Amino acid sequence: MATGRRTAVLPHAGGARMAFRPDGGALAVNGRDNALLDLRAGRAAEAPFTAADGVRGLAYSPDGRLLATGTTAEGVTLWDGVRQVRRLPVGAEEGEQIDALAFSPDGRTLAAAGAQGKVWLWDVAHGVPLGLPAPQHQGPVLALAFSRDGRALYSVGGDGRLGAHPIDPGVLAREVCARAGATLSPAAWARLIPWTPYRKVC
Repeated sequence: MATGRRTAVLPHAGGARMAFRPDGGALAVNGRDNALLDLRAGRAAEAPFTAADGVRGLAYSPDGRLLATGTTAEGVTLWDGVRQVRRLPVGAEEGEQIDALAFSPDGRTLAAAGAQGKVWLWDVAHGVPLGLPAPQHQGPVLALAFSRDGRALYSVGGDGRLGAHPIDPGVLAREVCARAGATLSPAAWARLIPWTPYRKVC
């Protein structure tokens, strides 16, 4: 990659989604032949997922230790090498396929989105959702990316829109307070921003 010269051709049927491991040593590919390609050895490595899993989205954590896969019906699965770490039932209850995944820069938050235009946020370490899924686009979400400081999430949808979503609790609290015009009641806080503890912000 540094020289721009082709160094090897690895046999693979190809797929719609790919993700480089941050160290550049591996490439995860979905498709008919889901695979992990060992780029340094120039061969396919053992993949934790198979074609039967219906893998759509792929994303590595910043440290390269976790691989997240999104599927057509099983939600999101986190893998550590070939070992399944945790399954997050993102969208599974609604039968939503997960096409887009992104880890925050610190690796603590995972964003997932798919065909119905909703975006989920998850606490990676504990496997718990951060709030409720929010509809962001009319139609599928095509891609997700966090800002460098991790305080905002960006989404691109099939509706042609680029969405910017603040996820820092302090920013969210101030925005809700500005709209409400007064400090939220504990009940309203729990309904609007349930993933952060109640406090007076106005």
